[in-house]
Amino acid sequence: MAPPAQSPESDLTLPIRPGDKPPVPLPTRPTMIRGFTLACPVCGTRGLFRRWVNMVERCPTCHLRFERIEGHWLGSLSINTVVSAVTLLALVTVAMVVTHADPPIPLLLGVCSAVAVVLPVLLFPFTRTIWSAVDLLSRPLAPGEVDPRYDPQELAALAAERAERDRAGDGSGSGLSDPGPRTRRSDEPRPPRSSRPHDR
Repeated sequence: MAPPAQSPESDLTLPIRPGDKPPVPLPTRPTMIRGFTLACPVCGTRGLFRRWVNMVERCPTCHLRFERIEGHWLGSLSINTVVSAVTLLALVTVAMVVTHADPPIPLLLGVCSAVAVVLPVLLFPFTRTIWSAVDLLSRPLAPGEVDPRYDPQELAALAAERAERDRAGDGSGSGLSDPGPRTRRSDEPRPPRSSRPHDR
Protein backbone atom coordinates (compact mmCIF):
# COMPACT_ATOMS: atom_id res chain seq x y z
CA MET A 1 0.00 0.00 0.00
CA ALA A 2 1.43 3.35 -1.01
CA PRO A 3 2.13 5.84 1.80
CA PRO A 4 -0.24 8.79 2.03
CA ALA A 5 0.85 11.87 0.16
CA GLN A 6 2.13 14.68 2.31
CA SER A 7 0.49 18.06 2.20
CA PRO A 8 2.51 21.02 0.93
CA GLU A 9 2.45 22.53 4.42
CA SER A 10 4.23 19.49 5.90
CA ASP A 11 7.13 19.69 3.46
CA LEU A 12 9.59 22.14 4.99
CA THR A 13 12.32 21.57 2.41
CA LEU A 14 12.40 24.36 -0.13
CA PRO A 15 13.45 23.26 -3.63
CA ILE A 16 16.59 24.78 -5.08
CA ARG A 17 15.90 26.27 -8.46
CA PRO A 18 18.55 25.92 -11.17
CA GLY A 19 19.02 29.68 -11.46
CA ASP A 20 19.50 30.28 -7.74
CA LYS A 21 22.94 31.39 -6.60
CA PRO A 22 24.28 31.36 -3.06
CA PRO A 23 24.37 34.82 -1.47
CA VAL A 24 27.71 36.59 -1.56
CA PRO A 25 28.75 37.83 1.92
CA LEU A 26 29.99 41.34 2.50
CA PRO A 27 33.66 41.84 3.37
CA THR A 28 34.02 41.68 7.15
CA ARG A 29 36.48 44.46 7.91
CA PRO A 30 34.95 47.30 5.82
CA THR A 31 31.46 46.33 6.96
CA MET A 32 32.36 46.49 10.65
CA ILE A 33 34.32 49.73 10.23
CA ARG A 34 31.25 51.31 8.65
CA GLY A 35 29.13 50.07 11.51
CA PHE A 36 31.42 51.59 14.14
CA THR A 37 31.48 54.95 12.29
CA LEU A 38 27.69 55.43 11.95
CA ALA A 39 27.74 54.60 8.24
CA CYS A 40 25.65 52.24 6.15
CA PRO A 41 27.30 48.80 6.34
CA VAL A 42 26.66 48.16 2.64
CA CYS A 43 27.69 51.37 0.87
CA GLY A 44 29.26 53.54 3.59
CA THR A 45 26.75 56.40 3.35
CA ARG A 46 26.64 58.65 6.40
CA GLY A 47 23.89 60.89 7.71
CA LEU A 48 21.57 58.02 8.63
CA PHE A 49 20.20 59.83 11.69
CA ARG A 50 17.97 62.88 11.40
CA ARG A 51 18.38 63.33 15.12
CA TRP A 52 20.60 61.42 17.51
CA VAL A 53 17.93 58.80 18.17
CA ASN A 54 15.89 59.05 14.94
CA MET A 55 17.28 56.70 12.28
CA VAL A 56 16.09 56.70 8.69
CA GLU A 57 14.16 53.65 7.54
CA ARG A 58 16.27 53.06 4.42
CA CYS A 59 19.73 54.04 3.29
CA PRO A 60 19.39 56.98 0.85
CA THR A 61 22.08 55.52 -1.43
CA CYS A 62 21.75 51.72 -1.59
CA HIS A 63 18.13 51.60 -0.31
CA LEU A 64 18.89 48.99 2.34
CA ARG A 65 16.01 48.66 4.78
CA PHE A 66 17.76 48.55 8.14
CA GLU A 67 14.96 46.78 10.02
CA ARG A 68 15.28 43.65 7.91
CA ILE A 69 12.99 41.48 10.03
CA GLU A 70 10.52 42.04 12.83
CA GLY A 71 12.38 42.44 16.12
CA HIS A 72 15.59 43.34 14.31
CA TRP A 73 16.61 45.98 16.85
CA LEU A 74 16.62 43.56 19.79
CA GLY A 75 20.26 42.90 18.97
CA SER A 76 21.05 46.61 19.13
CA LEU A 77 19.23 46.88 22.45
CA SER A 78 21.20 43.93 23.80
CA ILE A 79 24.54 45.48 22.84
CA ASN A 80 23.53 48.78 24.43
CA THR A 81 22.40 47.09 27.64
CA VAL A 82 25.52 44.95 27.98
CA VAL A 83 27.93 47.82 27.34
CA SER A 84 26.10 50.09 29.79
CA ALA A 85 25.98 47.41 32.48
CA VAL A 86 29.67 46.57 32.09
CA THR A 87 30.55 50.27 32.29
CA LEU A 88 28.55 50.71 35.50
CA LEU A 89 30.13 47.61 37.01
CA ALA A 90 33.60 48.86 36.13
CA LEU A 91 32.79 52.26 37.63
CA VAL A 92 31.63 50.74 40.91
CA THR A 93 34.66 48.44 41.03
CA VAL A 94 37.08 51.33 40.52
CA ALA A 95 35.30 53.36 43.20
CA MET A 96 35.54 50.49 45.66
CA VAL A 97 39.24 49.96 44.96
CA VAL A 98 40.16 53.64 45.15
CA THR A 99 38.25 54.28 48.38
CA HIS A 100 39.24 50.96 49.98
CA ALA A 101 35.67 49.67 49.95
CA ASP A 102 34.34 52.83 51.61
CA PRO A 103 33.04 55.05 48.78
CA PRO A 104 30.80 58.06 49.39
CA ILE A 105 27.47 56.43 48.69
CA PRO A 106 25.51 59.56 47.65
CA LEU A 107 28.23 60.59 45.20
CA LEU A 108 28.56 57.09 43.79
CA LEU A 109 24.81 56.78 43.34
CA GLY A 110 24.66 60.15 41.60
CA VAL A 111 27.46 59.29 39.20
CA CYS A 112 26.06 55.84 38.45
CA SER A 113 22.59 57.28 37.86
CA ALA A 114 23.95 59.86 35.44
CA VAL A 115 25.94 57.22 33.57
CA ALA A 116 22.93 54.89 33.45
CA VAL A 117 20.84 57.64 31.83
CA VAL A 118 23.35 59.32 29.52
CA LEU A 119 25.44 56.39 28.29
CA PRO A 120 22.60 54.40 26.61
CA VAL A 121 21.56 57.55 24.74
CA LEU A 122 25.12 58.16 23.58
CA LEU A 123 25.48 54.55 22.47
CA PHE A 124 22.10 54.36 20.73
CA PRO A 125 23.13 55.25 17.14
CA PHE A 126 26.40 53.32 17.33
CA THR A 127 24.73 50.14 18.54
CA ARG A 128 22.21 50.37 15.70
CA THR A 129 24.75 50.61 12.90
CA ILE A 130 27.03 48.06 14.59
CA TRP A 131 24.17 45.59 14.91
CA SER A 132 23.18 46.19 11.29
CA ALA A 133 26.74 45.31 10.26
CA VAL A 134 26.76 42.17 12.41
CA ASP A 135 23.38 41.12 11.03
CA LEU A 136 24.52 41.57 7.43
CA LEU A 137 27.60 39.47 8.07
CA SER A 138 25.56 36.68 9.65
CA ARG A 139 22.66 36.88 7.17
CA PRO A 140 23.93 37.99 3.74
CA LEU A 141 21.83 40.21 1.54
CA ALA A 142 18.99 38.58 -0.33
CA PRO A 143 18.53 39.30 -4.06
CA GLY A 144 16.76 42.60 -4.57
CA GLU A 145 17.32 43.80 -1.01
CA VAL A 146 19.54 46.69 -2.11
CA ASP A 147 20.24 48.66 -5.26
CA PRO A 148 21.91 46.30 -7.79
CA ARG A 149 24.88 48.67 -8.00
CA TYR A 150 25.71 47.77 -4.39
CA ASP A 151 24.58 44.13 -4.36
CA PRO A 152 27.70 41.96 -3.80
CA GLN A 153 26.16 39.14 -5.83
CA GLU A 154 25.52 41.44 -8.78
CA LEU A 155 28.99 42.95 -8.44
CA ALA A 156 30.57 39.49 -8.38
CA ALA A 157 28.60 38.48 -11.48
CA LEU A 158 29.65 41.65 -13.30
CA ALA A 159 33.28 41.09 -12.34
CA ALA A 160 33.15 37.51 -13.60
CA GLU A 161 31.51 38.62 -16.85
CA ARG A 162 34.11 41.34 -17.35
CA ALA A 163 36.94 38.89 -16.70
CA GLU A 164 35.43 36.44 -19.19
CA ARG A 165 35.17 39.17 -21.82
CA ASP A 166 38.77 40.15 -21.21
CA ARG A 167 39.92 36.57 -21.62
CA ALA A 168 37.87 36.20 -24.79
CA GLY A 169 39.31 39.44 -26.17
CA ASP A 170 42.87 38.35 -25.43
CA GLY A 171 42.30 34.99 -27.09
CA SER A 172 40.64 36.26 -30.26
CA GLY A 173 42.97 39.13 -31.08
CA SER A 174 42.81 40.50 -34.63
CA GLY A 175 42.88 37.11 -36.33
CA LEU A 176 46.33 37.82 -37.79
CA SER A 177 48.41 36.17 -35.12
CA ASP A 178 51.28 33.92 -36.13
CA PRO A 179 49.98 30.35 -36.32
CA GLY A 180 53.45 28.95 -35.71
CA PRO A 181 55.48 26.54 -37.84
CA ARG A 182 53.48 24.49 -40.30
CA THR A 183 53.56 20.74 -39.82
CA ARG A 184 53.74 18.65 -43.00
CA ARG A 185 51.45 15.66 -43.24
CA SER A 186 52.94 12.24 -43.85
CA ASP A 187 51.07 11.80 -47.15
CA GLU A 188 51.98 15.25 -48.46
CA PRO A 189 54.60 15.15 -51.27
CA ARG A 190 57.94 16.66 -50.49
CA PRO A 191 58.79 19.88 -52.32
CA PRO A 192 61.55 19.59 -54.92
CA ARG A 193 65.01 20.34 -53.68
CA SER A 194 66.68 23.40 -55.05
CA SER A 195 69.36 22.55 -57.57
CA ARG A 196 72.86 23.02 -56.40
CA PRO A 197 75.59 24.37 -58.74
CA HIS A 198 77.94 21.63 -59.94
CA ASP A 199 81.51 21.86 -58.92
CA ARG A 200 83.75 22.80 -61.74
